[in-house]
Amino acid sequence: MSPDKTDGRITKGEATRQRLVSAALRVFAELGFSRATIKDIGAAADVSPALLYHYFPSKEDLLNAVVERFGPIGDVRRFIEQYEALPAAEFIRKLARHFYDLLGERLDLVRIFLREGTSNGSVADAWRGMIQRGLPVIQGYFLRQVLMGRLRPHNTEVTVRALSTTIIMLRFSENVFPLQTLTGYQFIDEFIDNLMVGLRPDIPEIFGHNAAAS
Repeated sequence: MSPDKTDGRITKGEATRQRLVSAALRVFAELGFSRATIKDIGAAADVSPALLYHYFPSKEDLLNAVVERFGPIGDVRRFIEQYEALPAAEFIRKLARHFYDLLGERLDLVRIFLREGTSNGSVADAWRGMIQRGLPVIQGYFLRQVLMGRLRPHNTEVTVRALSTTIIMLRFSENVFPLQTLTGYQFIDEFIDNLMVGLRPDIPEIFGHNAAAS
């Protein structure tokens, strides 16, 4: 085996890089991005600051790597590709549950954004970038369903933002403001049932101001 390999597949350098990104996620979530230092992250990864700077010249670079590795966009894209042929109501419910589970696995990333997403420019930029890349992935699904006549024409950005924001806040607030009578999945199912009432293609435009699909 080559001396720069750790397991026959990944180089030692890449293993170090992954260890640093994992450590950065933990430290940013625990201390906050603003308070965390390169020294803190290096210590958590058992790597010297000098070596850390070799891989990541700044905390911002580390944060971007954290979002790239632990963000949900890739998982959601693969999920859509795998299950898009399902009936719309079944797919949207399944997607919502999947997103809820992903957030449960990645609460540290959500904590970073909710903690400093409105007060720190670097965190806000990373959050904005993830949203700008992620929304079109989900929005594209809804647009395709509208074009096929499976959902009524509507402003798909509103739908995707309502769906994603509801699930994010549900997952993040569970310990502080727990559900009284429902499980997380049951809440999601009730929410999707309500959402689908307004998205069915046979629903008339009662209010006269429904936006065209966009």
